[in-house]
Amino acid sequence: QIQTGIPKLKRGDMWTCIMECRFNIQGEKKESCCDNYAKLKSKLTPHQHSILIDIGRTFPTYNYYSRPLGPGQLAMYNVLKAYSLLDPELGYCQGLPFLVGVLLLHLDTEERVFSALQYLLYDLDMRTMFTPDMIGLQICLYQLTRLLLETEPDLYQHFDSLSFDPSLYGTPWFLTLFGASFPIGFVSRVLDLVMLEGKTAVIKIGACLLSHFAKKLLEFNNVEDLINFIKSDIPECEGSVLESVIARAAQMDVDDKLQVFRVEYTVIQEELSINGGASNADLLNQNKMLKKENDDLKAYINMLEEKLDTQRKQIAQLEQKSKSPSSDESPDKMAEILQCREEALMAAKRKLSLG
Repeated sequence: QIQTGIPKLKRGDMWTCIMECRFNIQGEKKESCCDNYAKLKSKLTPHQHSILIDIGRTFPTYNYYSRPLGPGQLAMYNVLKAYSLLDPELGYCQGLPFLVGVLLLHLDTEERVFSALQYLLYDLDMRTMFTPDMIGLQICLYQLTRLLLETEPDLYQHFDSLSFDPSLYGTPWFLTLFGASFPIGFVSRVLDLVMLEGKTAVIKIGACLLSHFAKKLLEFNNVEDLINFIKSDIPECEGSVLESVIARAAQMDVDDKLQVFRVEYTVIQEELSINGGASNADLLNQNKMLKKENDDLKAYINMLEEKLDTQRKQIAQLEQKSKSPSSDESPDKMAEILQCREEALMAAKRKLSLG
C-alpha cells in the first residue's frame, strides 16, 4: 500500500500505525509525550526569531500556511519551538518547517505531529542531518553520489567533469524532503517511504530522479543550467512521472550497498582528517584510487592462481615421469618455484585484505 500510494484521508492513520507497530509508540509513552509537549509549548525558545522567519517561507502557496501567524503557521511554530527545547543540541535547523508542515496536513493534533517528529529524528536517525555538524547529511550526500556512480556512471562522470558538487542539489532534497521545490503531494509520497526507511528513502528517490532525467541532464554543459533544471524543471514535471519515480525507489534494494558506502565514507574521512577534512569530491577520488588498486591486486592474484594451478599439474606429471631421463625439469625444482609463487600469492592477498 505504501508503494502504490496511501489515500490522503487515511495517510495520517497509516503513519501512526507504522510508528506504533515499529516502535510501540502508544499507551503510557504516548500520554507522556503529550504531557511533555504541553510543558515545552508553554516555554520560550532562543530560536524564536529564526523559526518565525522560516515558517513564512514554508509552503507559501498552500492556503493553510499562507496567512501570517494563521492556524497553520501557529501550529508549525508551536511544534518547532517545543522540539528546539526538547533537543537543545540540535535546537532548530532550516528545513525542519517543511517536515513539520507535511506532518500537520495529515495528523490531526500538534501532539501527534510532535510525536511523529521525534520518531523521524530519533528512531529513524534522521536527526544527524540537522545537527550543527550535519554529519548525517554529509554521509547521505556521499552515499547518493556513490549510488549514482553505480547506477548512472555516464551522468556521474558528467557531473564530475563540471565539478558539480552533490551538495548543490542534494542538500535541499535531504533537509526539506524535497519540500523546497516539489509539489506537496509528492513530498507526502516521499514521507510515506521515509516513515518506513528513513534517510535511505530520500537517497533512493534522489538517485531515481537523476536516473529518470539522465539523458536531459547530460545535455547541459555548465553548472548554472544544471541547477536551474534540477530546481525548476524537474519539480514541474507531470505527476505521473514523479509517481513512477516513487514506485521505482520503493522497489530498490540497496541497503547493503548504502552500508558499504557509509563505511567507505568513515574510513576515507579518517584517512584525510590529518589534512583538515575533505570534500565529497576528494572522498570520491580517494575511493576511485583505492578501488583501482584493489582491482589491480585482484587481477594479480588471479594471474598467480592460474600459474600455480598450471605448476601443480606440471609437478604431478613430472613425479610420474621422474624416472624418465629425457625430463629437463626435476620435481624438486618445480616445487621450489611453486613455493615462491604461493608466497607471492599470500602476500598479495594480505595486502588486499589490509587495503
